[in-house]
Amino acid sequence: MSTTARPNSEAIYRAINIYIDAMRPFILRCLAQAYESGRVSDAVINSLSEQQAENFEIALQRNDGDIAATLDVNHFRPIVERHWDAIFAERFGYDQTIPGTLSWITRARNDVAHPGTSDMSNIDAQGHFSNILKILRRVNAIDASTAIEQIRRQSRNPPPRTMPNTSTQPAVATEQIRRQSRNPSPRTSPNTSTQPAMAKSSSANIRGQNINQYQRKDLGLDADIDAFIGCIAWLLAKLVGLVWALTVAGYVLYGLGTGDFFLSEPRAWAADRICSFGAALDHLPLVGPWIDCS
Repeated sequence: MSTTARPNSEAIYRAINIYIDAMRPFILRCLAQAYESGRVSDAVINSLSEQQAENFEIALQRNDGDIAATLDVNHFRPIVERHWDAIFAERFGYDQTIPGTLSWITRARNDVAHPGTSDMSNIDAQGHFSNILKILRRVNAIDASTAIEQIRRQSRNPPPRTMPNTSTQPAVATEQIRRQSRNPSPRTSPNTSTQPAMAKSSSANIRGQNINQYQRKDLGLDADIDAFIGCIAWLLAKLVGLVWALTVAGYVLYGLGTGDFFLSEPRAWAADRICSFGAALDHLPLVGPWIDCS
């Protein structure tokens, strides 16, 4: 199988091969302790389904009776389940999840042996690593567990990609420049058919920009004039109010000095001052509503 497009599948494939090599002697050793040497193959065949048993006998003949070479990953669960109580329960610490874990490893083997177009996900790969290591640690396969742990670490931290050697790039670029200088490419004459139209459009754009600038300047000047006139009007209003306040204050002070605010002389004096002020301001309507200056 390819190692470049599917790194996770390749890592699990390698791990399962190590797992199979470690489980074969364990299975045979356990069976040999319960059965005579001549009956081990019968114990294996009796544990398998009819189709599996038939295939196993054919493979056993092809392997010259070598049971270890004939055992495969899909044989482990039926053998363990068939002889669970008598042999394997104690070996696996009476862990009832062991048969299910063996089935998951068998499914993983089928997946990586017949891969699809995409690689196995990282989560699935780490799950398969955990199942394989769980079984191997229970059977005390230390060397196999260590090897698979190394594969697992490599799958988590793949080696960094090597950058291309760029030491020769300047020399290559220099050689390309030298070749171009020896064989310059022919110059293409510019297309002048559209130059008058382009010149007209560019001049029109420039005139439009100038007009917009002048319009913006005129608008800014008008706004400045309006602001100046408003400021002058505000100052005049303030000045008129100040003069009016001073006049009233003078009238009050005069009344305080004489002791009577309603004497005819103070009123006449104040009226004369106010009317004089109104005449100076060209008869502003500020005076008329209160005092008759006729």
